[in-house]
Amino acid sequence: MNYLGEFEQLLILAMLKLDKAATAASIRALVEEAAGRKVWIGAVHTTLDRMEAKGLVKSAFAERPEGRRKTFAPTPAGAKAIKRVQETWARLLSEQA
Repeated sequence: MNYLGEFEQLLILAMLKLDKAATAASIRALVEEAAGRKVWIGAVHTTLDRMEAKGLVKSAFAERPEGRRKTFAPTPAGAKAIKRVQETWARLLSEQA
């Protein structure tokens, strides 16, 4: 079972929101905006590489008007891992009263 750290969660959520437009730069920009914190592009690349090695993310090259770009998307295992996180949060929040 793959457990996701906070930064990995943010990257997968950004990929899901960006869909086919998910490049490292666009993921970084969305996470910075949503989380309100500085995100280093090197940290994004390192984490994406690690997640790809774990089978949580896949990459492909896409032709764009600005040239060829590497895009990222969660694999079924990555989608399952983020769903598990969301379910855990929902259970924890519903238990508050």
